[in-house]
This record gives sequence, structure tokens and C-alpha cells, in this order.
Amino acid sequence: MASENETEVNLVFATPIQVSEIADADALNATLLSEIHEVRKVTPNGLPNSWTCEVYTTITNNCRLHEREGFAELTRHIKTESNKFADLLAIQQDPTPLTIFDCWVNVYGRGHSQESHIHSNNFLSGVYYVAAPSGASPIVFHSPDSDVMLSPNFSQMNEYNNGAVGFEPKAGTMVMFRSHVKHSVKTSQIDGERISIAFNLRF
Repeated sequence: MASENETEVNLVFATPIQVSEIADADALNATLLSEIHEVRKVTPNGLPNSWTCEVYTTITNNCRLHEREGFAELTRHIKTESNKFADLLAIQQDPTPLTIFDCWVNVYGRGHSQESHIHSNNFLSGVYYVAAPSGASPIVFHSPDSDVMLSPNFSQMNEYNNGAVGFEPKAGTMVMFRSHVKHSVKTSQIDGERISIAFNLRF
């Protein structure tokens, strides 16, 4: 009688996504909403030509929100959480620490979405949710092989075969990831505004 084969399964090349619940987020978000209101009054939509929907964004306006006094508390949280993530990844920050390179606001309304993309030439990226009404669209992270491999029919999705994983937005939550990880935002089906602040860090 043949002996049973021994089999070991290893998960390699992990793709960590850090999710942080920010303390005292209600007060922080009230301040941020006021600041964003002022930004929107004087800053035209900086929508890049490559984006396919009418999201309001300041991504090309060089607003450098992280350098504004009204965003100082958020900037402090970004630095704290990015240091946690860098420690997890064993990224050396001595003598040169990671710094926030850019920071911008995105406002999604009904019918708005964002196609799959990466944040080129950065190390860490993230998003902080200032407002996320019930039913707001999730951010979806995509497997790096989703564009290059044929996908068979699966009887069920699990951690070994899933090509995309969504994270529901929640006001006061910060999501951080490696900048090369593809991500998108599903089409909004609600009237309320999903307001987020995105950022990149590099050396």
C-alpha cells in the first residue's frame, strides 16, 4: 500500500494592506471638511486627461495639502501610520526618512469611479476617508497577475485564487499600501459624496 504524499502550501510575496482607525476622527474630519470646502471654492477641478469620470480632484493642482495648517493633524497621522508600515516592511529610514511627496483630495459622487492604476515613482501610498456615506464605493486592490494570466472558473474564491479584494470606506479610516499595488474605485451608486485624501511617500 502506497504511503500518503506529504504536501506543504506556502504563501509567498505577501501584499500587505494596512488599515488604521484614527483616534478622535470626528473632530479631525470636521476640520478637514471645512478646509476642503475652502479648497473647492478657489481650486478648479484638476482632473487629469487620463481619468474617465468627472471626479473632483486636486491631484494636478499642486495644492500640497500636507503643508497647509488646516491639514497638520492629518499629516501627523500619516507620518505615524507610515512609520508603522515602514517598520512592518523593514524599510530603512536612517539617515533618510520617508516623507510625504504629494497629497490631494478626491470627491466621488453618483456615477463616479476610478480605473485600475498604480502610483508610479513612490514607495508608499494611502488614502484617508473624511466622509463615506452608507453604500459608498470600496477601494479595490488587484492581484499583480490579473492582467497577464488566464483565469479558470473557480468553484469559490479564497486567499489562494482571489484576483481582487475590496475594502469598504469608513470615515476616520486610513488605508496604506505599497505604491506598485494596482487599485481602483467601483462606480458610486449613491448621491452622497465620498470624500477622501490621498497621499504618496518617497525618500
